[in-house]
Amino acid sequence: VEEPTPERMTFDAVDQYTLLVELFAQAASSGGPAPIALEDSVMNMAVLDALARSAKSGRWESPAR
Repeated sequence: VEEPTPERMTFDAVDQYTLLVELFAQAASSGGPAPIALEDSVMNMAVLDALARSAKSGRWESPAR
């Protein structure tokens, strides 16, 4: 089995929040799909909530499901 060789990748700087808002506005005006699925957004909030609980408790906190 070969050892993977790390590859350095570079990207132009972007404002990801602006891009997300623009994609959401485009989807809302065209009736197209949202740029991020609702389920992904809910799971993301569960992780953020767990991080906040962990910061307060000082312990590992699992995301609620």
